Amino acid sequence: MSLPMTSELPDGLVPLIVTPGVSKYQRTHDEPFRSAIQGADRVLSAASAFICIGYGFRDSHIHPKLMNRCRVHNASILVAARTLTDEAKAFLRNGAGRHYLALEDHDDGTMVYNRDNPDGVVVTGGKYWALPTLNELIGF
Repeated sequence: MSLPMTSELPDGLVPLIVTPGVSKYQRTHDEPFRSAIQGADRVLSAASAFICIGYGFRDSHIHPKLMNRCRVHNASILVAARTLTDEAKAFLRNGAGRHYLALEDHDDGTMVYNRDNPDGVVVTGGKYWALPTLNELIGF
């Protein structure tokens, strides 16, 4: 289910979050998280493109399906973060497929990684990894 941006929740809906801690992994096996993860798995397994904002590729219940979709089915992926994690960079270097674009902060602007620039190239003139700038760039 997706909801439009709203300041009030519909009747009967209670927001939930899995907080960090020792029981985090176990809680994700209980409802409603189990159903949510199954739904996410279905979507990840069928997607033709991904936009990952601030995602570090450290969630073992999410990234294997995403990575497989990019590697095997050549799904396009955009990854934007202030600082790309080592895990994100390893994924990009070792099989993100042919259609990837990654953006991270650089003192002179934005470091951009793609198939033609796997070690990155600096693009001056903006912090394109930042969500407000990225939204403006793509017309949101």
